[in-house]
Amino acid sequence: MKPSQRNRLLKSLTVPFGIVMLGGLSLTPAWAGIFPGLQQEACMADAYIAKGGSLAGGSLNCTAKDIEVSKVVPVNPNQECTNGQVFTFNADVTIKTNASERYDTTFYLPRTSQSPQVVQGGARNCSLVLPKASDAGENGQVAYVNLEPKLKATDFLDTCGDITKANGTDQYTLLNQPITMLCQPSPTDPNKALFTYCAAWDIQKSLSCSESTVPPGAVPATKSKCNCDSFTINVFIRPEPPTITKTVEPTSLPEPGGVFTYNLSFTNSSAASLYIASLKDEIDVGGDGSYDKSVDLWGATESVGTADGIYLLSSTCAKPAAGSTTKEVLPSATYSCEFTLHIKDRDLPNDQSPEKYVDNIVALFKDKNGGTVGDGSTCPTGFQSAGNNCSAAKMVEITNLPPAIAVEKTPSVDEVLEPGANVTYTVRVTNTAGDHDDPLTLTSLVDDKFGDLDGQGTCDLGSGVALFKGSPFECSFTEFVGGNAGDVHTNKVTAKALDNEGDEATGDDSATVNINDVASTITLQKDAVPISVLETGDSDEKRSVAYTFTFSVDAGGVDKVTFNDLDDDVFGNLTSLCQVSKKNGVTLEPAVALSGFMLNPGESASCTLSKDLQGNAGESHTNTATISGKDEDHQTVTDSDDATVMFTDEKPDISKLFALKAAGFVRISNNGVDTLTVTALTFKGVDVADGNGIPGSFTLYDEPGVSTHEGGFGPFAFCTTGGTILPGGHYDCAFVLELEPGLADLGNIDLQAINPEPLVVTLKDDELNEVKAEVEVTIQTLE
Repeated sequence: MKPSQRNRLLKSLTVPFGIVMLGGLSLTPAWAGIFPGLQQEACMADAYIAKGGSLAGGSLNCTAKDIEVSKVVPVNPNQECTNGQVFTFNADVTIKTNASERYDTTFYLPRTSQSPQVVQGGARNCSLVLPKASDAGENGQVAYVNLEPKLKATDFLDTCGDITKANGTDQYTLLNQPITMLCQPSPTDPNKALFTYCAAWDIQKSLSCSESTVPPGAVPATKSKCNCDSFTINVFIRPEPPTITKTVEPTSLPEPGGVFTYNLSFTNSSAASLYIASLKDEIDVGGDGSYDKSVDLWGATESVGTADGIYLLSSTCAKPAAGSTTKEVLPSATYSCEFTLHIKDRDLPNDQSPEKYVDNIVALFKDKNGGTVGDGSTCPTGFQSAGNNCSAAKMVEITNLPPAIAVEKTPSVDEVLEPGANVTYTVRVTNTAGDHDDPLTLTSLVDDKFGDLDGQGTCDLGSGVALFKGSPFECSFTEFVGGNAGDVHTNKVTAKALDNEGDEATGDDSATVNINDVASTITLQKDAVPISVLETGDSDEKRSVAYTFTFSVDAGGVDKVTFNDLDDDVFGNLTSLCQVSKKNGVTLEPAVALSGFMLNPGESASCTLSKDLQGNAGESHTNTATISGKDEDHQTVTDSDDATVMFTDEKPDISKLFALKAAGFVRISNNGVDTLTVTALTFKGVDVADGNGIPGSFTLYDEPGVSTHEGGFGPFAFCTTGGTILPGGHYDCAFVLELEPGLADLGNIDLQAINPEPLVVTLKDDELNEVKAEVEVTIQTLE
């Protein structure tokens, strides 16, 4: 904040050479008396050397008392000077002689702290009071004489005044004479100045003294023929201007500012009271050297207004009592106080740098006579008038606070189904800065996915929207949000706003919309051909059934499905056996393995494989198959279906095969008287012997275990020849007859062992009488 410039105080003019004019008095003497223009000359010791004198010790040793200045009375009774400064004032100067008469009276007044009787290297460190001979006797001053008149034309014109007692008085007074001297305090009265001088004179007429000689005036005749003295005169020494100190806390506050507490203090170290005529805090807003605000620390306090500005909240600075215009500060006393300023600044520099408030305490000091104390040199330009005394500059800052905004982004839904849908986003921007940034200007809305939102939906920023506190900006826009199931769509909107310094606030918020899965659906149809088979009963027979597995992806889905498994609860895993032979009703050549086979929504495919079944009539064979796959969202999808095959009754089915083995048992009883011997055994003309027979008809065997036919007979051995039968005895034998065809051959058995080839047993007695026993055997089967 930099308000319009106010009128400036004019810098006060200073008097050259440090000469101060007071009381409106002219430096031109009202009375003739001393030579003008001798305010800066060599001092007495240097003049002594210049006129041929020698001073080995560096100083005169003035001991004579011939001439003295007995009194100096300032014309201005309130005459003042500043300690340590050379000043000029008008005074009535009384000169006295202690001798009968003396010539060329010359008075050296020091301009420095060194005595005029000390050698000062020729420096012009003294002023001269040199009475004019031409003004002798004026105003009835009879001691003031010219004892060295020019008597003839060749005489040197001695222009220096002389003094004498001859006229009845030993002194005279030079009225209203300009006196130039160093201001220094009297030891006996530090409030008053000490008048110091050294007097030189001639003790005889010399016709050599003039204001224009070099050096002018008289010098001591010897090292001691001079008089140095000092005494207090009625010149008030102004108090020394004190050093004003000031502190401030804090030194920095963030915008819009706040309260700063200042403490000022100074001590009057002078011997005289100091008087404060005014006490102000002068403030340079911006630190550019131009002072914009003056705060009267004795003035009325203020309440903080709505406008930016500097407000005096409080001040403990003691001010003049009623009826007085100054506040007295006694010698050695300290004046201190505290004041608080509320600096309110909401409009800082546009480069975001702090606003500087540089301030100086400006105190107008006076002395008891109303004269100013201090020359303004401690003050900044514009306040350097006499009497102004300033503290060192103190700076406080109002620092820029970056503006702040809050952004809220809300989607109309937080989830959509794949592959996506339109989503309406609402963006709300709130000014969260302090009151100093009200309003902000909203300049930008950008979405990291959808770009610049200006002009999108209701988001119209134009050249900027005023963003007042308590009145958020809100708009909405609609965009398509798409992706696969499981995807998360996150987009961030970033808002930017400027404050009145051009500082930018940034805020952002993200919104997330989940893309949910549209569940993929697959269908498995399992068909068995045939759906019924004949029972296998107790046999090892198996019935072959062809199973067709038709699988499809629901047309209402969005994802492709990749199939990877076919499992049957009876037949186990069939994945490798399922070679897909049809897709969408079209035969695939060659067939494709199921694992990795992919279908789009609405498509179908199938594979067929055969399995053997067993079961009894009335039973059913049901088995359930489950097919599995994954959609594009890596979600597993499955479906199951079963197929039932019925076992139907099968009527008995036999084959009639018949084979015959017959055991023949023979008992030959000997009813005669001679022993009989079995000489031959034949069956159908073939000797009865183990393994004999007629191929295709029969075979004879001696098989163990054929020992009897019925109880009471036997045991029967295999029929052989050679056996004997005693009279009354009997012969038992047996054989096995295996008939053809057997089980492996088709056809009926038709054995006819009849005459002439029946079963014949031939016996002979010892007279060789032969007897035969014959049996016809016929065996037939009919299948």
